[in-house]
Amino acid sequence: MKHGPSYLQGHRWLDITRDERFFCAELYQALKEPQNLKALIQRINSAMHSNPRAIQLDEHGPWEVGFEVAFYRDMVNALGYEGTHAIGSTQFSRKRTFDLCLYGRIGGQVQFPIAEAWVGDR
Repeated sequence: MKHGPSYLQGHRWLDITRDERFFCAELYQALKEPQNLKALIQRINSAMHSNPRAIQLDEHGPWEVGFEVAFYRDMVNALGYEGTHAIGSTQFSRKRTFDLCLYGRIGGQVQFPIAEAWVGDR
């Protein structure tokens, strides 16, 4: 039985949206709370502890979280790249977006570990 509005042909939004986008939206909202962000950094460090090549992340930051980031488009538009501010004149993809970005410093340099989430098999 369908329960959604007519403009969605009776479907609920949750029935037709990408699960990973919804998940990342909820995670983004949760990570805006400093204690949740710190807990995520600790969890990442714990998961990577057994990898000898892994670099431990500083749980005290500074960290910034981004949601639905059109990284290359926004970077080129705001900062420029090789003398241009038009993404179309670069080799970067206009459409490349990341569901969730975690910006911070690793080893004293600005880095941005990228987290892409998906639900089920692709």
